[in-house]
Amino acid sequence: MNKVFAFIFIAAVICSGLTDAEDICSLEPRSGPCRAEFLRYAYYSEENKCKLFGYGGCDGNANNFETMGECVKACVKQ
Repeated sequence: MNKVFAFIFIAAVICSGLTDAEDICSLEPRSGPCRAEFLRYAYYSEENKCKLFGYGGCDGNANNFETMGECVKACVKQ
């Protein structure tokens, strides 16, 4: 019985991780109201590309990656 619960728990964690990645990649990039200018990468779903954008340093969202590689790995569909 414990193995069944463990399997269900692991499956739920894996599925929730996939859903989170899809949700992150569907967000519009958001610079936020702060005035810093950090160069970050965001995924643009209409182009299936990651591109640079200016992040202000606060109140952005999860579609905000420090490297192109992180963005591509998380979002770009091959």
